[in-house]
Amino acid sequence: MRRRWVGVIALAVALSSCGDDDALAPDPSLAPFVGDWRAASLVVASPVAPDLSVDLIELGSSFDLNIQRSGHYTAILVFAGQGQTEIGQISLSGPSAVILDREFPLPREISRPSCSTALIA
Repeated sequence: MRRRWVGVIALAVALSSCGDDDALAPDPSLAPFVGDWRAASLVVASPVAPDLSVDLIELGSSFDLNIQRSGHYTAILVFAGQGQTEIGQISLSGPSAVILDREFPLPREISRPSCSTALIA
């Protein structure tokens, strides 16, 4: 239930943000990326030992990404039963790579991993 409210609040913030209407105009260069995506693999490296990595999807996590025609995205990571929602703007870097520029939550709003989770953060 708490995860649903976080999603509703995040959506309300995104819909009520200030700016001109052109920010919601379709970006034709993003057309191949628009839609709903589910990660088949999400490999993260340890900040302590970069040669050590783990695939969170193999551990039962899920990562869903929704990309809008305007370039706005919503990403939801569910790990160990806890959901984390991220909202931002997507841009292209070359013909087939994208950059996710997070707008919510701000980096200072994300809690630092504890020692017990440092290897998978």
